[in-house]
Amino acid sequence: MSMVVRGAPAAVVVVAGLSALAAAETLSVPSPSFSTIQSAIDASENGDVIEVGPGTYVELIDFLGKDIVVRGVEGAESTTIDGDGLGSVVTFVLGETSAAKLEGFTLINGAGAPDGGGILVVDASPTIDACVVTACVANGSPANQGGGGIAVRNNSSPFISRTVFYANTSSLGGGALAILGATPTFFGCVFADNEAQFGGGCANEQGSPASYINTTFVNNFAPVAPGICNFQSTSIVRNCIVWGHSPNIFNVGGGNTTASYSLIGEAFPGEGNINADPLFVPDAKGAVPVFALSEGSPAIDAGNEALASADLPDADGDGDTSELYPYDVKGAARVQGKTIDMGASEFVAGGPECNAADLAKPFGTLDIADVVAFLRAFGASEAPADLGAPFGSFDIADVVAFLRLFGDGCP
Repeated sequence: MSMVVRGAPAAVVVVAGLSALAAAETLSVPSPSFSTIQSAIDASENGDVIEVGPGTYVELIDFLGKDIVVRGVEGAESTTIDGDGLGSVVTFVLGETSAAKLEGFTLINGAGAPDGGGILVVDASPTIDACVVTACVANGSPANQGGGGIAVRNNSSPFISRTVFYANTSSLGGGALAILGATPTFFGCVFADNEAQFGGGCANEQGSPASYINTTFVNNFAPVAPGICNFQSTSIVRNCIVWGHSPNIFNVGGGNTTASYSLIGEAFPGEGNINADPLFVPDAKGAVPVFALSEGSPAIDAGNEALASADLPDADGDGDTSELYPYDVKGAARVQGKTIDMGASEFVAGGPECNAADLAKPFGTLDIADVVAFLRAFGASEAPADLGAPFGSFDIADVVAFLRLFGDGCP
């Protein structure tokens, strides 16, 4: 196995003799050896990487306790796992650690019985990055309340970043998310248009201290506690936007929320908190909701960078997991302005929100200046040009991604 040194000329290659690296393999799906994702997981060993090509895979997958990476190489927009209503689409229940990583998939049509329609995490602490979870359901039960999008239970501490949970449902609690005795962290995520009987966005129960950082909750629904619901549990809300619910945060049975530098749709105690219309850019019909900020939004430059998350998944592939997580939910570079914005989407200063191809002034329009900026960043192996999976390397996939975004234009 060879390893390319980031930032060195393309011809400079270091041959790695480390036994730990030599043991790792890359398995491809689909391929003559593996027609399904699960068959590749079955054959994998700790440290392996499974690269999944674009398409729709109708199956349920279980990581089987293995610390492996399962990656959609062209991202969530091109790679879907369809649970076909047969169970939780992705399962982590055998002690997986943060080295178990799911990246770049759309998960649909999961059916949790009783919980975790899209993703089920029990006694495990995986990493989930850059995914979309939608049209998943949970039946719920008195013991395990639901979590149409994801359920996290029993001393689990997953890290979930840049993942959108929208239009999921639960027959009881947690339209998108149900937490029971666990400590998940969500960074740069979106929870929107999810529905339950209580905790439309999230139902957090039984002492679970959950952390939400630069995360957006908008327009979730439940007869009781449509936004974030804490029952005998604690939520930590930092640099977030919680908007479009009544109430936005509901604490009951000794539940508690500590919020700071967040935009919340009612007066809420805590340093840096504000209550004002976030002035979202309307998402295109049928598009995955990201709730970008329009010019003049009070959420711009209103967060606290010291409260943001480190790049624990190493999203840019530079080996530095202590740096600030470098992207927002759209894949745009973060931070753009004086300091980090509230919510999942970072505003591009100087113009209306566009897309990740909008790299140069005048912002809000795509022109030759953006092409020049991309070529300069690409030549220097800089993060703004790292637009296509596999992230952390600079190749033709980044050029193709830039051309696609450039062709899409600005809204």
